[in-house]
Amino acid sequence: MNDQASSQAGQRVRQAVEALYRTFDLPPPAVIEGCPCCISTRGTDVLLTTPLRQITRQQLWGYVSGAFLTVGDEPDFRYLLPCIHDVSASDPGNANDPEIVLGKLGR
Repeated sequence: MNDQASSQAGQRVRQAVEALYRTFDLPPPAVIEGCPCCISTRGTDVLLTTPLRQITRQQLWGYVSGAFLTVGDEPDFRYLLPCIHDVSASDPGNANDPEIVLGKLGR
């Protein structure tokens, strides 16, 4: 891929991420529920108090890896979805495993 094509692809990805932020523009949930023995290790308090665009990959990891299994439900996943994809697009080397993220979409 040449530089121009790469730049155009990057711009389309940024536009798609911005569309996700607009589409899923929701207030943070009041609480993220989870398994009582697991919730304290997932760092969900940070996800609710940090502005969505400032949540880091490290802060998302615990939530995404346990989403729908030991922590979280549809409302908080919808709230965090733009950020999850933003991190995946902007920092793929440090993003959550795409198989894990994509596997959650069907739930």
